[in-house]
Amino acid sequence: MLFKAYLISAIFFLSAHTGWAEEKAAVVSERENSPQTANTVVFKVPGPEMVFPMGETVEIRKDDKEVVFRWNPGKTPYTIHAFLFRIYKGQSMIRKNQVYDEQVSGFHQQAEVSPDIFEDGETYTWFVKQINMAGGQLMFSDPAFHTFEVKKKAAPRVS
Repeated sequence: MLFKAYLISAIFFLSAHTGWAEEKAAVVSERENSPQTANTVVFKVPGPEMVFPMGETVEIRKDDKEVVFRWNPGKTPYTIHAFLFRIYKGQSMIRKNQVYDEQVSGFHQQAEVSPDIFEDGETYTWFVKQINMAGGQLMFSDPAFHTFEVKKKAAPRVS
């Protein structure tokens, strides 16, 4: 006996102030008690919120040991496994433009980068994506990204 299966999709927005959504898809047959009933659930986790730097320009002084990038994790009931953190030269986020790549522990919400990777007057885009773990499955958020121009400055004179 063959039963037709239908795909039913629904997106539930759990709360406007938390900013996260749950996406569900289920395959259901015409008869509820069908042995062919299958369920597929896909969850979408919220993306991180970028904190710093968020301006149009980033000033890097000659004596800076590192450039710090900070973000807040997206609100989710799942365990935060890690963050994918990348920097691209220019605005195009393609592999050949990538100048920095790090997987940051889920316990940290920042990355420290050597100022040597940046050139004065060039544009860069920083990118962060949250990876959550639920029931042994990894769930990736949409990426958050921001573009800025680098201004390298001489170190201030100490009198």
